[in-house]
Amino acid sequence: MNDDKQNLWSAAQKKSTQLNQRAMHILQSAMVPDEADKVENCDTARKIWRTLETTYEGTSNIKETRIDLLMHEHAAFDMLPGESIHDMYS
Repeated sequence: MNDDKQNLWSAAQKKSTQLNQRAMHILQSAMVPDEADKVENCDTARKIWRTLETTYEGTSNIKETRIDLLMHEHAAFDMLPGESIHDMYS
């Protein structure tokens, strides 16, 4: 029975490794050389994704700050007296 579990685990592990390699290839083939340099030390597709996410979207603190700023801008967005709708949005 242990041999069967080990064989199943090995098959599952092999499938996982193949899927990871495929995902890494897809991500890397879509990158320009400068981007590829940023992720060359990543050994999983998840690490590649996280590195690119942090590079282009920032950390969670930066995201929160951006959201707060946009919420403040939205709250302050008012039509001025005598302003037309067209003027307001242009």
